[in-house]
Amino acid sequence: MLNKSHLFYAILCWIFFFLLNSLLFFPAYGVDCQLHPIAATSDITDTWWQPFLVGNYNVFYQLCGDFLLLLLPVLFFKKDHWLKKIYLPIVALGYLLLLYYNIYLEGYKGMYAVHPIFENDWVIVQEVLPTFLREISVKGSTYLSSLLGFIALSILIFSGVLFMQNKLVQYKQEPLFWGIGIVLSILGFIGLPDKMEAVTNYTLEKSSEDRVEINAADSLENSNTLNWVHWVYPDIQTSATLDREDHLKHLGKRWIYDFYKQKKLVQKPDVYLLFVESYGGVASMSDYCEAPYDALTTQLNHELDSAGWSIASNYSKSTVIGGRSWLAMTTAMIGARIEDQIQYSELINNRPSYPHMVDFFNQQGYETFRVSTMRIRRADMDSLTMIEIPNRFWKFDHRYLFPDIPYKGYKYDLYGGIPDQYTLGWATDELLAKSDKPTFYTAITMNSHGPWHYKMPPIVDDWRTLSEIKKPFGDEVIPKDMRVFSYWTAMEYQLKMLTHYIKNKGQENSVYIIIGDHNPGGLEYKLFNKFNKWATPIHIISKDSTFVESFHQHGFTEGMKVDTSQYTIMRHMGLYSLLTRQLLANYGEEEEVLPDYLPWGL
Repeated sequence: MLNKSHLFYAILCWIFFFLLNSLLFFPAYGVDCQLHPIAATSDITDTWWQPFLVGNYNVFYQLCGDFLLLLLPVLFFKKDHWLKKIYLPIVALGYLLLLYYNIYLEGYKGMYAVHPIFENDWVIVQEVLPTFLREISVKGSTYLSSLLGFIALSILIFSGVLFMQNKLVQYKQEPLFWGIGIVLSILGFIGLPDKMEAVTNYTLEKSSEDRVEINAADSLENSNTLNWVHWVYPDIQTSATLDREDHLKHLGKRWIYDFYKQKKLVQKPDVYLLFVESYGGVASMSDYCEAPYDALTTQLNHELDSAGWSIASNYSKSTVIGGRSWLAMTTAMIGARIEDQIQYSELINNRPSYPHMVDFFNQQGYETFRVSTMRIRRADMDSLTMIEIPNRFWKFDHRYLFPDIPYKGYKYDLYGGIPDQYTLGWATDELLAKSDKPTFYTAITMNSHGPWHYKMPPIVDDWRTLSEIKKPFGDEVIPKDMRVFSYWTAMEYQLKMLTHYIKNKGQENSVYIIIGDHNPGGLEYKLFNKFNKWATPIHIISKDSTFVESFHQHGFTEGMKVDTSQYTIMRHMGLYSLLTRQLLANYGEEEEVLPDYLPWGL
């Protein structure tokens, strides 16, 4: 006779199992289905449930092997076995750790497009995260509510795992229990062939010839996607392994850059190295942005050309995606690959005499400037980690931070909110114009830092007036998001603002290097099967057409829009040697033996 109580608990137990198993894959769905569709035509997100059926992973087609392995001993316990009271909480805790790791793994890969490494990220947590949270002014109440929510959700999930395990022990010998499990499994895997076909088609599509090299990491990472059992442990093992004995071994060839110090510039143009936050190939090659980018660059190219400016452009592969801009900037300015926080920290802390771009300009008699608008409190300015140690390494003559900039207007972003036009105008008129030496100036724009909104600061004739604007959008609340629509608005502003700045503030002997630090987080998938996801635009702008045209021999093409049929992609670590070589070739001593261009840096 059918026991209704047994039936109820058997069904409830299997529901818990499938919910808990599915929860382990939800981090992948939340990131992968929304940011990395299974194919380029995956616009099938008309309803809320469709992303969970069409992503690279599917809750109904996979089981977590680690979770199953943890549950296996439970099936051998008797109802009153003493070891059960010890082991069941261990399984519940193990489940939570699997879930938290998956959130960490998928969130990291979704934002930065690389596999996380515990050792590296622990350095970021110690050195970067506290300062970052202070900079964006996270309130104490937000910390508390987040912590309480995290604890409550963890307790709920922990209790669910314990409940399911107890029912497994209680009903493990009931045929009804196993029958329901088998039926649900059959229903769950009934669409597996379709899933495998979709993945196969995607893999074949990814292997086709492209306009430019596609990084191997763009393809599906491994064959686990074709299997219905997924194991988390290999990912954990990868995160626990930092396969590098000497983090900065490649810097052993530093003597190459020491050699640069012996070279002399006869003419000394002012040099501006401007990194544009999140300015990547997505802005010029993605489906949404490509057409407006072509139109905008055509317009801006005409404006600059009419004003006597020459332009050469290319793409440069960054070492990062989605964030950690300081790694990309450091790579470009030292001429060597810096791809993680461990390398960066060891460089800044332990190699204060390493030769780099700022060092070169200092040796040439330039006055060197660095301006950062990222919010920082005055009380933090004496921090060794924040100020003194980087200053010892970079050796800028002047470094200006958020509290030094006299902006009093509306805050346009979470990181200080100063309009980039205001910063550039202030630096040019109040700092650089007062120097009696040639100047080297570097900064990174901030108004294009994600999350973005669809309204940017106005571009004005007098940068000082921006400080007087208190409510540019009235009482309207401007939502911030990570959509490509808002991203393009930010890119459009940066390109228009920089063009306006160069036309109105640029001098006859000025050289501008405008380069993206990295592609935008969570949007690099829009380059799949189109372009290399690490590539960012770089523009050389000057009124010296001979200097600008000299970059053509190294793969640059004329104008702001890169001719991808003629160019040769460069890398951020090649910028130092390339810029130094071209400056010496055009403005150095005659018959000077030029340093080599090192596309791969050291």
